[in-house]
Amino acid sequence: MTDDVYYRWLCESVSNAPRSEHESYSKLLKRLFDREFVISFSRDIDRLNDGLQLRSIFAAEAGITREELNSTLEYCRILEVMIALARRCETSIMFNNEVGDRTGQWFWGMISSLGLGRMNNIDFNVDYVDGCIDAFLHRHYKPNGEGGLFTVMSATNDMTKISIWRQMNLYLNELLIDEGVIE
Repeated sequence: MTDDVYYRWLCESVSNAPRSEHESYSKLLKRLFDREFVISFSRDIDRLNDGLQLRSIFAAEAGITREELNSTLEYCRILEVMIALARRCETSIMFNNEVGDRTGQWFWGMISSLGLGRMNNIDFNVDYVDGCIDAFLHRHYKPNGEGGLFTVMSATNDMTKISIWRQMNLYLNELLIDEGVIE
């Protein structure tokens, strides 16, 4: 039962909308929660650890021990990794008091880059979703990151050969250049 409450907490952390609106993607979010994050690039171990760290944050808020939660969750989920990365993006790099918390924006941007933006409950196709997830996990996406978590249109690096953290930083750099914040 605790993992259901944890799953809902995760979903709510990336929803900037009332519950009914984010529920339209509940099948996709549940699939990302059910799938294990498999490391195919050694430097991405930090992303796995960030994902697992969310359990400690939830446990502290819920008044339970992390061990209680871990007893029902054997492995790190893709949803955990993506949400942890969106949170780190917001709190460590992109925090801006004037615009507020954009954790959901960073998360849904990753969903879009993966090619899953149209996978709402009505159009949900588990085979398509699993194909996109597998391509991401095994780094079978485009060199500019399309099909992975971050698409960088002006990529000079092959995104399949660098860490997820570096991919995110290249994405954010391109975003800030496009917005005229940096040159």
